[in-house]
Amino acid sequence: MTNAAKTILIVEDDPFIALDAADTIEGLGMDCVIAHDCRSALRYLDSMSLDAALLDFNLGRESSVSIAKRLETAGLPYCFISGHDPHQIRAESGLEPTIFTKPANYAEIAHQILGA
Repeated sequence: MTNAAKTILIVEDDPFIALDAADTIEGLGMDCVIAHDCRSALRYLDSMSLDAALLDFNLGRESSVSIAKRLETAGLPYCFISGHDPHQIRAESGLEPTIFTKPANYAEIAHQILGA
């Protein structure tokens, strides 16, 4: 699998983390789109062809669970990248996602969830 034409959705409420993650992933030749909340992320899911998503669990006043459920329904690979306890994320989401702890290497994670 090559990185060409792969588009990753980054859902992160902290703009500095989001931009750093996008820069790192784009350095691998992938494209990134950034959403800072569920509404924007779901809009991207409805309007774009995406290959995978990296989700911060806690987006301030909301969690990214609705996005994760939509990704699961669509069969798209995703993971949570969070400072929250993985057991808490699984309990609150009702899902069994892959979870990475912050700070994280977003480029390595993108490779892993794409199976590259």
